[in-house]
Amino acid sequence: MWTEAEIAADKIVLTDTKTRTLAGFCTLYAQAQEWSRAKIIADSIEQPQEKAHALLAISAELVRAQQWGQAEVILAEVEIWVHCLKNNQDKVILLYRILDVLEMAGKLENMLRLVQHALQRATTRIYAIQLLSLVTRLLPLRPELGIAYSEAFAWVDTFLNG
Repeated sequence: MWTEAEIAADKIVLTDTKTRTLAGFCTLYAQAQEWSRAKIIADSIEQPQEKAHALLAISAELVRAQQWGQAEVILAEVEIWVHCLKNNQDKVILLYRILDVLEMAGKLENMLRLVQHALQRATTRIYAIQLLSLVTRLLPLRPELGIAYSEAFAWVDTFLNG
């Protein structure tokens, strides 16, 4: 049944419809803990943003199944795809979703590292400011970051203006 549905999805001509269908299959396979099949389908998605969303669905299900090692590998791939995107708002949205998965896994240090790396890659003032909004996700988990947050904001402003 699944194979027949996949074959039918592969014949869809409209790219957006095909992508949504494949992403749906990816999520269903991940929920059924068919990790390798879900990954194969995610890899077949051509649009970077949609591929990243499909991989995030897999990683979330892996975390729920307490398969952190596999989830971590997939999240690293998602981060690579995020940085391939041109639209900064899309990047920030996907970074928020990665933070969701990391928080679900209880990986605060990974959350901090993700935000730090994203800030280091910022190339425009507007994008850097958008990324600083990610820090607000960390404040309830580590309130002491509030001071560092305000210092980072000032540093980014000075750096990008200087």
